[in-house]
Amino acid sequence: TLEEILAEVKDVIAQIKDCNKKVKMLDTQKGQLSEEVYNEFRQKYISIVEEKWKGLRSTAIGLEPYTSQLQDEIKKMEVEIERITISYNLGEIGEEEYVKTGGPLQGRLAMWKSKVKELEEVSEFLKMPSRLS
Repeated sequence: TLEEILAEVKDVIAQIKDCNKKVKMLDTQKGQLSEEVYNEFRQKYISIVEEKWKGLRSTAIGLEPYTSQLQDEIKKMEVEIERITISYNLGEIGEEEYVKTGGPLQGRLAMWKSKVKELEEVSEFLKMPSRLS
């Protein structure tokens, strides 16, 4: 499901960020470490990042269909909310029906927009350079 893929992607992104922090920490301590130890640990974390990055890209490909599907659903939902709102404003439906119908739609719309935002954040992360220098 989308939630499972997003959870997996977020976990991998967190691991990549953690490894990047470790490499930066190593870089700040470079002068205090032997070249052998510095290179050993730096290479270890760079290899992990590269491995995670490859997996992340292949997993993220599975997210692409969800993005356009969610955006289509959001557009439909916005039209439906607009329809209910104008019906209420024109007195075609009462406040009770407006709240009963519009409330859940607003909730779902907010949830879907949140998912799209998460997908966009993943996409932005993937556009970042994948390698450490």
